[in-house]
Amino acid sequence: MAGAGLASLNLSPSRLVGASLYDFFGTENPDALAIAAHRRALEGDPVSYTTRWSDRIWQVRVDPYFANARQAGVVGVALDITEQQGAEQSLEQRGEQYRRLVELSPDAMLVHSQGRVVFVNTAGARLFGAAERELLVGRDTSRLIHPESRSVFSERLRQILESGVPGPLFEARFQRLDGSEFIAEVSSAPASWEGAPAMELALREVTERIQAQREREAHLALFAALIDNMRAGVLVETEQRRIFAVNAAFCDIFAIPVPPRELVGADCARAAQQVKQLLADPEAFPARIDELVRRRKLVLAEELRFTDGRVYERDYLPIFSAERKFIGHMWQYRDVSQRKRAEQLLRDSEERYRVLFEEDLAGNFVSTPDGRLLACNAAFANIFGFASVDAALRCDLRDLYPDRGARQEMLERVRRDKRIDSSELELRRTDGTPVYVMETLVGVFDERGELTEMRGYLLDITERKQLEQQLRQSQKMEAVGRLAGGVAHDFNNLLTAIRGYGEMLLGEFDASDPRRKDIEEIKNAAERATSLTRQLLAFSRRQMLELRPVDLNSVVLEMDKLVRRLIGEDIELITILEPELRPVRGDPGQIEQVILNLVVNARDAMPQGGRLTIETANVDLDRQSTRWLSGLQPGAYGMLVVSDTGHGMDQEVLAHLFEPFFTTKERGKGTGLGLSTVYGIVRQSGGQITARSELGHGTSFRIYLPQLQEAPAPPPPKPAPQKAQAGSETILVVEDQDAVRSLARRVLQQHGYRVLEARHGGEALRVAQELEGPLHLLLTDIVMPEMGGHELVKRMASLRPDTKVLFMSGYTDQAFVHYEGYDAATAFLEKPFTPHSLALKVR
Repeated sequence: MAGAGLASLNLSPSRLVGASLYDFFGTENPDALAIAAHRRALEGDPVSYTTRWSDRIWQVRVDPYFANARQAGVVGVALDITEQQGAEQSLEQRGEQYRRLVELSPDAMLVHSQGRVVFVNTAGARLFGAAERELLVGRDTSRLIHPESRSVFSERLRQILESGVPGPLFEARFQRLDGSEFIAEVSSAPASWEGAPAMELALREVTERIQAQREREAHLALFAALIDNMRAGVLVETEQRRIFAVNAAFCDIFAIPVPPRELVGADCARAAQQVKQLLADPEAFPARIDELVRRRKLVLAEELRFTDGRVYERDYLPIFSAERKFIGHMWQYRDVSQRKRAEQLLRDSEERYRVLFEEDLAGNFVSTPDGRLLACNAAFANIFGFASVDAALRCDLRDLYPDRGARQEMLERVRRDKRIDSSELELRRTDGTPVYVMETLVGVFDERGELTEMRGYLLDITERKQLEQQLRQSQKMEAVGRLAGGVAHDFNNLLTAIRGYGEMLLGEFDASDPRRKDIEEIKNAAERATSLTRQLLAFSRRQMLELRPVDLNSVVLEMDKLVRRLIGEDIELITILEPELRPVRGDPGQIEQVILNLVVNARDAMPQGGRLTIETANVDLDRQSTRWLSGLQPGAYGMLVVSDTGHGMDQEVLAHLFEPFFTTKERGKGTGLGLSTVYGIVRQSGGQITARSELGHGTSFRIYLPQLQEAPAPPPPKPAPQKAQAGSETILVVEDQDAVRSLARRVLQQHGYRVLEARHGGEALRVAQELEGPLHLLLTDIVMPEMGGHELVKRMASLRPDTKVLFMSGYTDQAFVHYEGYDAATAFLEKPFTPHSLALKVR
């Protein structure tokens, strides 16, 4: 022990000689430390230990001592290390604090020396994927660095070691033990480790930040590319209203002569003031911009008009961060000039279509398969009698079909054929009356092929159908009339012979002869048959009419008593006569026949009594009205109406009402010629007759006769009975019916005439050529084989111009019997004629 050490213990060297070490140095456990150390030294092993004595800390070393090659004892050295131990403890405390800080640091801390990792903290081990730090200590540092970053990393370390000062932050890519990669921000400083140069490294992983940054940069680049390539003008500004991004289209729209990149950072408010003069409403533009910026609400498609006629739509979009913090504004301007023009054209087209749809005479509609009406025009509503389009839209189309099965068939046709063209069908108006339409229909189908809508139009052909029905009825009546006329003509020839020979026989028997009564029955039957043929001729319009101005009121009044006797006391007669009634064109006698027939028909329809009304009126028919009255021309007509309150008729009966021999009466109670006679007389007089009737609601006949301006003439006086006088002239009788020709010959011969005969016109010409002497009269039938009466008279005029002509025929219509130069009243003899009427007409 040196003197300094003894002095610190207040000991002298003399006191130590011969003393035991245990007298001076003790421990809290000498058996465990000092004695063990002494023994080990005696055994030849040097021992060092530290002990505390007298408030001092001693470093004790005990070594074996040898003398003469034998261990003679031990040599102990005690070194006072109290001050040194205090400094080391302070240093150790600071080091411990540093180590704790390093361990607690979230950053990875490494010490790199001589190419290897000599220290790493827990965060570093975790960053590199090591379960324990020892897995990294000693590892080649370059193996932890990504190959792409090794050269940069090495260069940075070299610069730091050479400069001896910490280097700036830098980024590098690293590899974990499992081979995965990460990016770290590296701070470094020079150091030493166990006397060797070293480098302290602090790594903070920034992989996510770098990726986010790169994504942001990519997004910004994508956004920039996007707006640069947009046709719309785009402007993005910051919350402080500075331009953040703008594209070339925006500059073009507002005629800004500056590249878009040079506008970044410019004041948007000032820019708005500079471009407002380009707009149709310049003052409103900046004010509206300020309003939108202040409100920060999404606004789309605001219209903006420029002075040069361009039209743009502006969108304003407030921009918010992910945390819903407001960060800026975005404006977008789209050129919609062409679209606006197209929209205007479309609106004009739609307006034209709307006008066409609404004003079209065709009934346009859109409906669903289940019968809902989605749209229709006024014409559609009118066709079916709806009060308005709205009323029509509330209807169920299925109710317009008399038979819903017909609608279902129509739907199946549409599903199968996709459309229906010009299909005629019968539908029903709101009042239940039938309406005939021609329908064109197009189906609308969805992607599954299901029928979703039907679009089409209807043409109201009710009037056409009625006109067609009238035409068919007229043609039928005309055909029946020709048949009836032909039958009447043939019967008249037969009746001429029957009546003529009957009268001749009567002259051969006196009043007391019982055979005379038989002959009178034959004559009476012939006369009744003659009445029937006259009715047939009336229906076929082939009877002689004496047409002149007639006062209908006078005819009705003159027939009042007769009508009352006919209808009896159970039926009330009402007459409603127009005081200013204009005269009509007709035959008074035939008009009386018309009234009588209609009155009888009305009486029979009211067996339990009722009311019969006869009316007259002036009517002026226009072209529209005459379309429903075939054969009439627009003009003034006198209307005669005969109505009853009888049992009425259904539509089937009305369809055959004027046909000859058609009757609903029991067998033997009607001939079926009454109404057909009325029809023939009215039509031959140039008029028309219509009938309206419903079962249980009576019947009304309306007769229209053309009116005249001239006043009706008084009826001619009835001629006094005349006696046929005899004659001696030569008469040529031309008749194809042997019985009629023979009768005429016998009657005329009995009256002293010279009679020649011929069966047809050709034979008559030969007889006339061969005749020597004058031919005073040509008595000829009109309808004959080979050559008719008219042609015969024409040729006879050149052969014998002085010969007089008397026509005879069972056909009595004016057009038939009239022949130029001859008066039908004096030059025509109607079949069947009697011997007396023949003799009178010839004379």
